[in-house]
Amino acid sequence: MNQLEQQLDGLRVLLTRQTSDNQALRSTLQNQGAQVHELPALEVSEMPESRAIIGPVMDLDQYDTVIFISQNAVRSGMQWIDQYWPQLPVGITWFAIGEKTAQALRKWDIEPVQATTGHDSEALLQRPELQDMKGRRALIVRGRGGRETLAETLQRRGARIDYIEVYQRVMPALSDRELDAAFSTFRPQLIVVFSGETLHNLAKLSENSPFNLNDATLMVPSERVRNLATQSGHQKVLIAEALNVEAICLKIQQWYASEVAFRNRVDLK
Repeated sequence: MNQLEQQLDGLRVLLTRQTSDNQALRSTLQNQGAQVHELPALEVSEMPESRAIIGPVMDLDQYDTVIFISQNAVRSGMQWIDQYWPQLPVGITWFAIGEKTAQALRKWDIEPVQATTGHDSEALLQRPELQDMKGRRALIVRGRGGRETLAETLQRRGARIDYIEVYQRVMPALSDRELDAAFSTFRPQLIVVFSGETLHNLAKLSENSPFNLNDATLMVPSERVRNLATQSGHQKVLIAEALNVEAICLKIQQWYASEVAFRNRVDLK
């Protein structure tokens, strides 16, 4: 094992997305020496067919702006769109929040507009294309009960907004054995959390565990989620510069190197 592969030797990392979304990050962390445990803290299921979905999809050519909130929005939403629009209507500007969402759209031969920096609604709202929205119609493709910041801001700028909510996020049903394995036995030093809802679910899932969630360092995607974490009592919170594997691992490497250096200084005293 070379020096690069040993950068995270001894680090215990808990991943909280669905297992299918963790593969690249898990492999990279393990290749660098980290121990990785997975506990999906957010379960995603597709919404059933409804007029609320089909109506806007059938009227897709009436919109000039379509915004996808997440990878899951693309996975579910584009299936509905493809069913009714095998050839996409012209004249639409497509937007994606985050690089993973953009990558998912490219698989449908759509090249979306993204935020120049950042990977949340606030960052996307900085795009010049979304400043003057007078007379424009925008369709937001999202999960059930998503944040309202994007829609409210675009409405204030003059847009007419419609939603299709194509999936829902729920608390997973996990056994006591699974929870004990993740918290009491594994005792993670670092927990990767990709949303405020995941953070909320983790608190609920760990409330009966002797493991104190606040003892772990959190890796979060944005300032907004960091604020939620600190309001919940977390003092050790990192923000990824971007939501790709390389950026996340680089941030973890930098943090862990400083942690190891600090422990070594303490041991020498």
